[in-house]
Amino acid sequence: DENGEDIAELDFRILTHTLETNLEHQLSSEIEGSVGITGVYQNNRLLGRMFIPNYVLLGGEAFWIERWKRNKLEVEGGLRYDYRWVYSAREERGIDIYSIRQFQSFSANVGAIYKFDPGLSARINLGRAWRPPHVNELFSAGLHHGAGAIEKGDSTLSAEQAMKLVGSLEVNKERVNAVITLYQQWFPNFIYRKPGGIETTIRGAFPSFQYAETSAMLSGADVNLAFRPTPFLEWSGQGAYLRAWNTAEDEPLIFMPANWIGNSLKFSLPDKGAFSQTYLKVRWRHVFEQTLVPFSENPIERDWRPPPAAYDLWGLDAGTFIRFGKQELSVIFSVDNFFNTVYRDYLNRFRYYADELGRNFSLRITYKFKH
Repeated sequence: DENGEDIAELDFRILTHTLETNLEHQLSSEIEGSVGITGVYQNNRLLGRMFIPNYVLLGGEAFWIERWKRNKLEVEGGLRYDYRWVYSAREERGIDIYSIRQFQSFSANVGAIYKFDPGLSARINLGRAWRPPHVNELFSAGLHHGAGAIEKGDSTLSAEQAMKLVGSLEVNKERVNAVITLYQQWFPNFIYRKPGGIETTIRGAFPSFQYAETSAMLSGADVNLAFRPTPFLEWSGQGAYLRAWNTAEDEPLIFMPANWIGNSLKFSLPDKGAFSQTYLKVRWRHVFEQTLVPFSENPIERDWRPPPAAYDLWGLDAGTFIRFGKQELSVIFSVDNFFNTVYRDYLNRFRYYADELGRNFSLRITYKFKH
């Protein structure tokens, strides 16, 4: 400052208190559940340059869950009520601005699990959820140093709501494990960051984003597989597919994860002497290019840079456990991005400026003290 003192340009001091109570009950041999309430108090004090305002947040929720089991069938249902009250104070062009936003709604969920046998089960779940907009989504106004971008909130945003349907099939056999999950989610008002072009400041040029809401639909699938042909060899495979659509604009929804697939092969060695659980694992992941991105004829509404190209990442893990009497030492060595691939992640907001990390080595040693 003008007196030569070191004062942070951006300084937040946040105080948070939470309270949670939970009471579990069993109504019969087949019915059990829990009820509870939670509360939160939060006070944020801003010092220095404005980004999000001073605010006080009060909130609470009450929930009730019941679970019924009989033979191969298990059914669970829950209901929750949430309330949020946010008081904010900020200054714009020498004028003090005060605002109060209140949000309240119910969430509900019902699901069922049917176990055909000990190693095969199916699940289905239908739920309604909501969340109030975060303070930064409501009131951000300026440069976010942590993301290297200018963010602008919208104080008129309504609470985000969603309906979600999830179904999954799970297999747990001696040599095979598999979980396949399909889901569909509807958002009447999905909150997201909308590109707003490039803005030039005295600190430089930065991409600008405006928080906005739209109606959206998300559909996808997750797959996890594992196969053990021998006690010393295990193959696993994973993958995720997502199709996110902005139904209000009839175009893809921006800033959604790219689809990916991965595999790993793990070799385990027999225990010998003081060494046990010794293994070597090779892993690979392929991330596809995100092609489902919105296109706008207005350059201001486009993303600053197009999605990065697809990439492959290889990794290596090796580990063992060593016993010294009653004591145990674990040593795990890992190499990420083994081939030093140059790539950028679509969801990393620093992809506008820099590549992701290159080859990375890590060694983790854990010693357990036992009496």
